[in-house]
Amino acid sequence: MAFVEKLDDELYKALQFTVDVYGPEYQEILVNFSKLLVLLKRVIKFFEKTKDSSALGAIALRLMDHLHYKPDVLNSAVFEAIHHTMEGDEKDEWVWPQDSKHYMAMLFRYVCATNQATHIRRGTLYQVYHLALHDHFEAGRNILHLGNLADQADASEVRIQILYNRAVAQMGLCGFRLGKINEAHQCLMAICMHNKGRELLAQGLSFNRNMEKTQEQERDERLRQLPYHMHLNLEVLETAHLICAMLLEVPNMAMQSLDPMVKSRMISRVLRRSLEIHDKQAFSGPPENNKESVVSAAKALQCGDWEIACGALEDLKLWEHIDARGLKEGVECKEMIKEKIKIESLRTYLFAYASNYDAFYLDQLVEMFNLKPKTVHSVMSKMMIKEEITAFWDESSEYVLMQHSEPSTLQRLALTLAERGAQAVESNERLVDQKGGGQGFKEQRNQQGPGGQGGRWDQSGNDRRGGKGYKGDRRDDKGKGKGKGKNGSNFRSSPPQDRGFTNARAAALRGGSSASSGQRGWSTPARN
Repeated sequence: MAFVEKLDDELYKALQFTVDVYGPEYQEILVNFSKLLVLLKRVIKFFEKTKDSSALGAIALRLMDHLHYKPDVLNSAVFEAIHHTMEGDEKDEWVWPQDSKHYMAMLFRYVCATNQATHIRRGTLYQVYHLALHDHFEAGRNILHLGNLADQADASEVRIQILYNRAVAQMGLCGFRLGKINEAHQCLMAICMHNKGRELLAQGLSFNRNMEKTQEQERDERLRQLPYHMHLNLEVLETAHLICAMLLEVPNMAMQSLDPMVKSRMISRVLRRSLEIHDKQAFSGPPENNKESVVSAAKALQCGDWEIACGALEDLKLWEHIDARGLKEGVECKEMIKEKIKIESLRTYLFAYASNYDAFYLDQLVEMFNLKPKTVHSVMSKMMIKEEITAFWDESSEYVLMQHSEPSTLQRLALTLAERGAQAVESNERLVDQKGGGQGFKEQRNQQGPGGQGGRWDQSGNDRRGGKGYKGDRRDDKGKGKGKGKNGSNFRSSPPQDRGFTNARAAALRGGSSASSGQRGWSTPARN
């Protein structure tokens, strides 16, 4: 066991610290994986005979580590190459099974027999990644939810967190290939939300200007980096995330024009920020990268122009790398996304222009969006059921009659009054903040005395400011005040307990009490 684990670790480190990943040195080291596979299979066969469950589970986990991230095409080619080098009875063992998920499940049962929580978590994440790689989305999602791996990964070591992030990213790509746009967006958003995909997937070092790392932290982070042949394409992840956000966010933005209650709902902040930046540009040229292509497609989709949107996504490199099993899967995925764009373009068109029409003709919508009549009928019926649009079909089911629910005059006046009242409250609070040093209207009101006067009035109700006397008191803080109140007394020579608001503040600054038995003043130390 010690010899096998040492060989595996040293081979992993050799691939991890090779600088030139495209050079012959990396390829020569990578060839040794076939020799390591032969060794692992023989050791597993040995421990199956001896029935040592702990050692068998540990070796099975290492074999899963080498097989889980490779598609069946690659594993089948490797096993076939090893098959020709074997002699005797071992040839029958080197045939890759047609259903690889059962083979991975058998290895996972060996891992579960060890009863070690760390091994079981790693084996579960390997199995989820392998299922997602081969388009078994529901099975992988069930394992993630039933095993409660999200909470366990947060409380586990860093390596298990990296494996969890890789499994979630692969689940997002799997959902994107299968047309599960909402589920794919949720998975990919967790990786691509804050531009930390490289750090979360351990495919590069993180650089933060506000945080300095010690040498030990940098060394540990370098040891966590994955070899290059195990990397996920970050451009594919980001492009798939933006396309999913476009298909979900653009109809949502169009729906806000009909229902004001939807304004608080935001699906993708990344796409909205990109659209705002695009709108602020004085001149917008042709797209130069994947992100700009998706943004230009989203702008076309907002107008209901599906042809321009599909044309902007036509030449993306995403379709060549979305599936590791060949170009055919990428072509099928592209056609599926085009169909989704047509449907979302239809929904956006109905949201944006439904208030301008009394009825829509079904055949005209079929011709405009190049969809089947059955698809258009299904999409519009779902929108009616969800109450996204107020409409109904006529007797022939060829026309959609719109019901315009315009607000009454009283409702419009009430909305206008509410908006202007909110603007007035906001402007008043800003003025109070400016005069009070940015403390806020409510906080100043709580600090004032009874009646909201804050010590400017005494118990008898007499005004102590007294015209010029109050101004003189304000100038008295600077050493220039000579004003007099109504009683003719000078504020400069009056005792502190007879002074008004400003002297109460001065008393508080000197450390004494701001309120006496005959006057209500500030009860807390004043701010400088």
